[in-house]
Amino acid sequence: MRVVIGTAHDEKYDELAAITYPTVKHYAEKHDYELAYNPRIDPVDADACKAKMFLSLYATGQYAADDVFMWIDTDALVMNSNLALADDFFSQYTHFVWGYDYNGPNSGVWFARFTSQAAHYVQVYDNTAQSMGWGDQEAMVQKMLVPPFSRWVSVVAGKRFNCYPYEYHGRADWAHKNEINNYEPGDFILHAAGMESEMRLRVLREYAALAV
Repeated sequence: MRVVIGTAHDEKYDELAAITYPTVKHYAEKHDYELAYNPRIDPVDADACKAKMFLSLYATGQYAADDVFMWIDTDALVMNSNLALADDFFSQYTHFVWGYDYNGPNSGVWFARFTSQAAHYVQVYDNTAQSMGWGDQEAMVQKMLVPPFSRWVSVVAGKRFNCYPYEYHGRADWAHKNEINNYEPGDFILHAAGMESEMRLRVLREYAALAV
């Protein structure tokens, strides 16, 4: 199984990427994964850069159906680089998998097989987002609810690969937080989603110092 890790941003996220990208690069190098990185996307693309990157790689024809594309947002850190993607990663899923937080599915980290079904879903959600003027997340939710996409897309607890530091979200006292996506030491990825810019930088610097 070949793994391609994709991440991208425009110039205004350079300070953020300086904190997070080294953990992504380290993870890719450690496991000999391919890395697709674009630090100068057109700002107009915004969330659409995710679909554009995956679809352009798929279109090359270089990847097989059991190869995997992993997207990670610029405000996310690989905290535990020891957690490789097993060859049977998709054995329990179909073609596309993403994780949920306390609000529902979150598009900060997701995985897609290099299949025509995954490319179909990504193209349709991207078309929907652009035609409706939405970000990618709302379009992804709307399209995964209906066939054929409901058979191809899986949503799992973000705890698997898209954790949040609940103490910074005012939810540290939730008894069920670890069932969703509360970060604990040893978890795979920490995502500082939905935070004010300066707080996000501070939180990511704090956690980046703990990444392995």
